[in-house]
Amino acid sequence: MMKWHMFKIVTNLDDLVKAFIVRGIVFVKEQGIPYNVEHDLYEYSSIYILGEDGGIPFAAGRIRVHGEYAKPVQHLSGKKQGDKQNEKTLDGP
Repeated sequence: MMKWHMFKIVTNLDDLVKAFIVRGIVFVKEQGIPYNVEHDLYEYSSIYILGEDGGIPFAAGRIRVHGEYAKPVQHLSGKKQGDKQNEKTLDGP
């Protein structure tokens, strides 16, 4: 059976929180990047993309717009497939 993944532009606070959680798991937890390095002054002025599989977030990315130009996908992150521990974290208790 084929699984479909959906990517969407984040347009609400709930999805923005999901994107931040995916980034935190991938960059801060798995890659050991300090929180203050991963998060910067462009957090709330960027466009975010969220990937979900069956409603469970698995990927996030950000696009920064600067004047007439856009910096393509920055901070692309995705959790490991079959990562049950992180699925619980993203799914809730």
